[in-house]
Amino acid sequence: MAKLDLSKSEYEFDSLVKMAHRMGPFFSIEIKSNENSWLLDWEVEAEFADESIQRIRNEVYEQIIRDKISTETKPIRDLIFAAAFSNIEIK
Repeated sequence: MAKLDLSKSEYEFDSLVKMAHRMGPFFSIEIKSNENSWLLDWEVEAEFADESIQRIRNEVYEQIIRDKISTETKPIRDLIFAAAFSNIEIK
């Protein structure tokens, strides 16, 4: 069993759920919480524990970046969709 303790002030639950979903083929990750932390537990052979922690951390960071990009590009995407489904010609 491997464990990882992540601060709630630095990591959002949605990013952890997306990470757990992406890691599904490799690990079944349980996400618990206490007052200040997200507690992640998963089964892995001892020799692969460190590697699995690194993979999980990297995937969490990727999900955070994806969420940030999605938020920052939303106005542009909305404009593109609006233009695509309207009769307005943008020059």
